[in-house]
Amino acid sequence: MYLPLHDQLKGLFEQYFAKYDLEEHGYVFPSTLCPDQPLSVSDIRNKLRWTASQAGLNSLITPHTLRHCTATHLTIRTVPQHTIASILGHADLRSTMRYQHLAVDHLRDSLNML
Repeated sequence: MYLPLHDQLKGLFEQYFAKYDLEEHGYVFPSTLCPDQPLSVSDIRNKLRWTASQAGLNSLITPHTLRHCTATHLTIRTVPQHTIASILGHADLRSTMRYQHLAVDHLRDSLNML
C-alpha cells in the first residue's frame, strides 16, 4: 500500500526515521502502551484530541473530520473525483461524489456560456 505524502512532511519523517529504529519496533507508529503493537484507533483519537487542544481548537476533531476536510479542500481545488477517491481509499466513486456539490464554480462558468 502506498500513501501520498505532502512534500512538507518529508523532512519531518526523515528526522523521525533518523532517531527511530524501525527494525527494532516493527511498526512505524507503535502503540504508546504496547510498543510491540501498532497504534490503536483509540491511540489515534486521543493523540488527535490532544493535538487539537494544543492548537487551541475547541471543536471535536476526529480522524473522520480530517478525511472530510481533506476531501472538501481537494474538491474545492478542483482535483478530479477519481483522484480524491484514490487518496481516500474509496473503492466506489459514489462515496467520493458526496463532496462534488462543493465545487460549483465550474458550473457557473458553464452556464454563463449559454
